[in-house]
Amino acid sequence: MIIREIRKQDLPAVAAIEERQTRDGWTRGMLASELAAAGCVRLLAEEAGEVSGYIFCRYVAGEAEVLRLCVAESYRRQGIGDRLMSAALQRLALRGSLTFFLEVRRSNIAARRLYDAHGFVDVGLRRHYYRGPREDGVIMRKR
Repeated sequence: MIIREIRKQDLPAVAAIEERQTRDGWTRGMLASELAAAGCVRLLAEEAGEVSGYIFCRYVAGEAEVLRLCVAESYRRQGIGDRLMSAALQRLALRGSLTFFLEVRRSNIAARRLYDAHGFVDVGLRRHYYRGPREDGVIMRKR
């Protein structure tokens, strides 16, 4: 597995995973905007030339937010999310981030376990934050 920066030519593959795997998927336009934005870390995992997962993060003034972490269904439970998170946290720390935030569906137990393993703790709740279906968002922080 290779972890590398997302390039413009990767967007169709990332968008395809986004459309298949997430309830509140980002559009191609949203993905392109994140790719063009400053102050971001954008990584993907690649297996034999195929995109298996990706992570998008933003950073500013010593803080960072994990905006999106997704692993294609056929590649789940293989440590890809763990490797993407580790690589992103390292890059964010090198850019001066000391505190990290993310938000996750309350019911996404697998993701919450991954975040726990990386030192994130629950610090808040956004009631009815997610759509399709409506669900609370758990705010997590790592210092």
